[in-house]
Amino acid sequence: MIITKLYNIFGDDYAAHKKVMEYFPGSKPVFQRNGGCAIIISQDKPVKEAEWREWTPAIQDGDEHLFSLRFNPTKREGASGKRVGINGPEVMEWLNRKFTDAGCKYMCGKLTDEGTARSMKKGGEISVRSIFIIGALKIIDAEKFSRALINGIGSAKRFGYGMFNIV
Repeated sequence: MIITKLYNIFGDDYAAHKKVMEYFPGSKPVFQRNGGCAIIISQDKPVKEAEWREWTPAIQDGDEHLFSLRFNPTKREGASGKRVGINGPEVMEWLNRKFTDAGCKYMCGKLTDEGTARSMKKGGEISVRSIFIIGALKIIDAEKFSRALINGIGSAKRFGYGMFNIV
């Protein structure tokens, strides 16, 4: 697993996505931004000059970790299968289901609804619901969790959502 740090990543989520993809063409990295900095987890090294390092997380069943996660809770609706945002108590149900699928258990935390992030791309607007959570989790299945670290969870991963940051 490779962790890369990029600086001067400004603009909306789509602009950040385009910048990250310049470093990882043909790949599907997950990333999270904080200000003008993006932390990226990928299986590949960046193709351009960047600050990166290899990382092999020491994750075992039963471990407990502090984490942060920015996510976009959605579900498919109707015959078209279009994604729609989830609100209210369904958010925690969605989160618990995604954590279970990721081989971990949500223990506690604080959710902050960041509202809807809007980005412009050729052909229209992209709207993504943004929720940020910090808290604690317990690893139930280390192999599944390792995959979730690389692949992220939920939708809008290519726009900076769904990446676990663990301590």
